[in-house]
Amino acid sequence: MAVPALSYSRVSSKEQEEGFSLESQNRTAQQHAASKGLKIVHAISVSESAKKEGRRHFNEMIDYLREHREVRVVIVEKSDRLYRNLHDVVAIEDLVNELDIEIHFVREGQVLNKSSRSQDKLVQGMFALMARNYILNMREEIVKGQTVKAEKGQYPGRAPWGYQHDRAARTIVADPERSEVVKSIFTLCAEGTYTIKALRRAILDKHGLRISKSGLHGILTSRFYIGFFTWRGREYQGTHPKLVDEQTFDRVQEIVSGKSKSKPRKHKFAFAGLMQCLKDGCRITAEVHKQHHTYYHCSFGQGRHKFPYLKEERVALLLGSALKSLRLPTQSKRGMTMLSLRVRQAIATKSVGSTSGSSP
Repeated sequence: MAVPALSYSRVSSKEQEEGFSLESQNRTAQQHAASKGLKIVHAISVSESAKKEGRRHFNEMIDYLREHREVRVVIVEKSDRLYRNLHDVVAIEDLVNELDIEIHFVREGQVLNKSSRSQDKLVQGMFALMARNYILNMREEIVKGQTVKAEKGQYPGRAPWGYQHDRAARTIVADPERSEVVKSIFTLCAEGTYTIKALRRAILDKHGLRISKSGLHGILTSRFYIGFFTWRGREYQGTHPKLVDEQTFDRVQEIVSGKSKSKPRKHKFAFAGLMQCLKDGCRITAEVHKQHHTYYHCSFGQGRHKFPYLKEERVALLLGSALKSLRLPTQSKRGMTMLSLRVRQAIATKSVGSTSGSSP
């Protein structure tokens, strides 16, 4: 009768790129089981992209062996598929002694069991050290590759909010929708009239997005949006597209740091929030000159340009001319006339009542 066994296969994302495969390891385990009179009743295959993922499956194997005492054999292709470090070696040795199981290392032709000699265990310890050295070396190569990429101006990490990865070109580009939100955030903040709470509300109203306080602060203080990024403690000039000009960014840093405190509006401008600049699409803002003259101009969120400063009276005339061309449907016009008549009647009635009440 065939002895029940468990097979354990593992491959990392990097190894997959180099030609290693789970299919090959599983095939090797099946061939070994057939030659030794074993039957694989449970197979664990790990295609991992992170260290924690591999640890989870390693613990899964240990739990399975404890719950299924009839399974006494574990088949792995090589020791570096099972061990990552000396801690794993100790855990496996304890498991072998506790459950009286065998570990078959197919490529190395070794079997580790309760009665294995110290020399065999020493060899396994050496294999574990070699596996750890391989992992450390691979980590160094990854860091080296990331550093080279950073020196070329290409950010090695995940794309920040407002950007996305271009898989084909292996670079970072602006996200069509979120990049516009980022531009709005900086443009509005640079005006110096929004508190963080008011800015969050403005973004929600304009773009329908809720951004947390910490998320908003992270966006407002990130130099990534003006073309720089920090990698492993060093700042690099990036090749990714800028979303904000440096003048606007510096202005925002003053506001965020408190050097130029954001204050609520002191004036309620008649046409605030109604217009956008024809040149760059930024919001038209207003300010008071000489304490009583109101001027409207572009907020220059995309950099300064020649946009005329218009007096409020001039803006009123321009908007008035545009509104004259509008025509209300007949039904709407009739409804507004009736409403106006009712309001006048109500005012007249109230006026007559007040006069009667005040006479002697």
